[in-house]
Amino acid sequence: MRCRRFGGHQAQAVEFKKSGPGEETGTLVAINETVDDTIGSFADNPEIQQLITTQTTGLVEEIVEEVRERTVGADLFLEGIVRMILRRKPRYQLPSPPLAVQNRAKTLRPVRTVSK
Repeated sequence: MRCRRFGGHQAQAVEFKKSGPGEETGTLVAINETVDDTIGSFADNPEIQQLITTQTTGLVEEIVEEVRERTVGADLFLEGIVRMILRRKPRYQLPSPPLAVQNRAKTLRPVRTVSK
């Protein structure tokens, strides 16, 4: 029989294999304890923590980007409807803003805080 070793739980895995059909409840409790111990050892491992943090950060960044794309699309769609209702020119027919406004939009301005 092949058995992987996770922490110190190899002996318990062999014992589960040998136990009879009347011992399901005890076996399930022991399995739950083994799983909890294994997850606990993963949680204490700094490399696993770093991996989870990295993957979670990447997932959150993807979700934020997807939400941004969808809200921009919805905004453009609604703006088109409102422009049509108000009988205004579509955005693509509007002239470009002056060069000074374009340059100001490209540079980052510091956020001003209001002191009380």
